[in-house]
Amino acid sequence: MKVTRRITSHLYYPEAEKKKEDTTLLSAISQAATEYLRTSAGQLAADVIMPTPFISQFEYQWQEGDQIQVKVDGEKRTATAVFRNGLENRTLFVFDRCLCRMPMYENPPSGTLDYQSSDVHQYLQEMSLTIPWKWRKRMLEQNGDLLFLLSKKSVCGAEDDPDAQLPWFKDPLHRITNVPGEDYSASWWLRDVVSGTNFAYVGTTGFASSGGASTSLGVRPAFWLLDL
Repeated sequence: MKVTRRITSHLYYPEAEKKKEDTTLLSAISQAATEYLRTSAGQLAADVIMPTPFISQFEYQWQEGDQIQVKVDGEKRTATAVFRNGLENRTLFVFDRCLCRMPMYENPPSGTLDYQSSDVHQYLQEMSLTIPWKWRKRMLEQNGDLLFLLSKKSVCGAEDDPDAQLPWFKDPLHRITNVPGEDYSASWWLRDVVSGTNFAYVGTTGFASSGGASTSLGVRPAFWLLDL
């Protein structure tokens, strides 16, 4: 009886090998993406407008001009980085548009007024509580506030302190804004009491002025944000 022995060789199939490599690569990418989404950068990436594409690393230092979207009272608002404090790893952001229009005081009391007792201050305290925790946990307080109005000298400068003006606001166009739903530029409040019942504000052309506390003007707050 004749026995025929079948000999099989080990054949190389490049298509199969490539498919295996692709599967391994996709698995690695998926794992990296999962780890990335666990980081602060990953959780916030969807709300970052600039830089684009956002964050190739797990840590990021905000830069002047970066833009993010933050939900305030359920609505997404765009904010821009206007100043970076590198020593403390934090950056000052300002909303591009006013959150609303309202008087500093609905019914101003007699005597000298102050920002801390104003209706605008109370409004911003309430609005800060509506910001999602993923952003709020990275915000730093200024004088006990997460959202606050800027000072006159930081936006428009001061004769006795020319270096106080933030470089971002040296461009008048960065001082001009509006209120959502309005097609024209709006004046917006600053935190300074000028005299008695008058507060400073930025006019529609971007220059500082002052007016009565019962005047209805735009509210354009700022906030400090830690690096990711």
